[in-house]
Amino acid sequence: GIPLVLFDRTTKELKASRVVADDADASFRIVQHLVEGGAQKIAILTGPDHLSTGKNRIKGYKAAMVQNNLPPLDYPVRGIHRKSGKRGSAPPTGIE
Repeated sequence: GIPLVLFDRTTKELKASRVVADDADASFRIVQHLVEGGAQKIAILTGPDHLSTGKNRIKGYKAAMVQNNLPPLDYPVRGIHRKSGKRGSAPPTGIE
């Protein structure tokens, strides 16, 4: 067979080596850093809902916001879809 290594994506259908980042922890740490710098209204930029990277980033974001007694924003900003060029969710009206 052909050697295969998945990078930053996982699938249960393939038995392959993989290299993945801890997106939840990274997101948590970024929020902590922003909070320590005085930010209180923190938005998150993420990808499509169906990808594990976006889901895990939101998970870390929400955990850090809750731990710091800050309300998570209910509208994560989604990027522009590369193939269609369509814009995701509307951006927040204010970001501190």
